[in-house]
Amino acid sequence: MDLTAWHREIASGRRRGPVASLARGLLRAASAPYGAVAAKVAREYDAGRRETFAAAVPVISVGNLTAGGTGKTPVTAHFANLLYRLGRRVAIVSRGYKPLPGDPAGRNDEALVLEALASHAVLIINRDRVAGATRAVEDFRADVVLLDDGFQHRRLRRDLDVVLLDATEPFGFDRLLPAGRLREPVTALRRADLAVITRAESVDEGVLADIRRRVAEIAPGLSTAAVAFEPSWASEEKPHGRIGAFCGLGNPDGFLATLQRLGVTPTVFEAFPDHHRYGPADLSRLVVLAERHRLDAWACTRKDAVKLDRTEPPFDRAPLAVVDQSVRFVDGAADTAAMLRFAISESRAHAA
Repeated sequence: MDLTAWHREIASGRRRGPVASLARGLLRAASAPYGAVAAKVAREYDAGRRETFAAAVPVISVGNLTAGGTGKTPVTAHFANLLYRLGRRVAIVSRGYKPLPGDPAGRNDEALVLEALASHAVLIINRDRVAGATRAVEDFRADVVLLDDGFQHRRLRRDLDVVLLDATEPFGFDRLLPAGRLREPVTALRRADLAVITRAESVDEGVLADIRRRVAEIAPGLSTAAVAFEPSWASEEKPHGRIGAFCGLGNPDGFLATLQRLGVTPTVFEAFPDHHRYGPADLSRLVVLAERHRLDAWACTRKDAVKLDRTEPPFDRAPLAVVDQSVRFVDGAADTAAMLRFAISESRAHAA
C-alpha cells in the first residue's frame, strides 16, 4: 500500500487498531501548526494586509478544497474548450507541480493531459502565477486566464472562483492536512462563487443531496453544480481477456470505479502515488505481474500514459489501453455557463 492510500485509510478511520489510533493522534497533532499557518494567511488576505494583483484580463480559477483527486484536469479542460467556443483566446496558467524530468517547458503529467484535452488553449507553467498571467496577456495575447489549481493562490485576483468537491470524498474527512485531506477549513467555501460536485456518477442522488445541504450550511447562497465523468477508451478497441490496471492518482478508487463503468474488472490493480514517475523498478514489477497473472492487456489513465513508452515491456506483450474521461453536467450547466459568460463580460467590472 502506497503512502497516499495508507493516509486515506488512517484519515478516514477505516483502519482500526492501536497502531492506527496512534498514527491518527500524531497526524492530528501535526494539523495544529498547519491550521495555524493557513488561518494566519487567510486573515491577512481577508484584511488586505497581503498584496494582491489584478490581471489585465478576466481570471477564472478552478481549484480544490482538498488535496488531490477531484477531477480538476478534465474540468479545467472543459472550461477552456467552452471559453474557446465563446470566441476567447484562453491561457491556462499552472504552477507545474512535480515537473517531468527533462521536459524543457517544466510540464508535469497533468499539463500534458491539459494540452491534449484543450489543444486550443495556451499552457503556461510558472510557480509565480501573477507572472504567468502577465505573460499570457503580453506574449500570447490571451483575453482570459484559467488559473489551474488556484483556490488557495489568492495573490492573483479572480473574476470567478470555482471550487471542486469530489462526491466520494467531498470534505476531506473534515480535518486539515495531515490528519485529513483538507487544505484549509471548509468555511473557505464562503469565498467561492461556484462549487462543482464531481464524480456524481459514483454516488446516488441522496448523497448528492446531502453534499448540497452541507454546502448550503457552510456557505449559504453558494451556487452549486454537479458533473459526471463519462469514460471511454482512447483507442478504438476495448481491451479483452485478462486485464491489469494501474494508476498514479490522488484517488485511485475513482479509477477502479471508472473501469467498472467500462465493464472491466481488473485481474490485478496497482495504485501508485499521485503524479508518480514510473521508473525501471515500477516497470519491472508490472512485467512480473503480467507474467504471473497471464495478462492480455494493461489499462491506465491518460495522466499515466503520457509518462510511459508503450513500446517497452510490459506493454510490448500486454498492450496498454488508455482511459479518457469527458465531462457531463448532471445539473447546473446553464447556471455555470452564465457565470462564465458574466466573468468574461465587460459588465463584470461594474458589478465588482
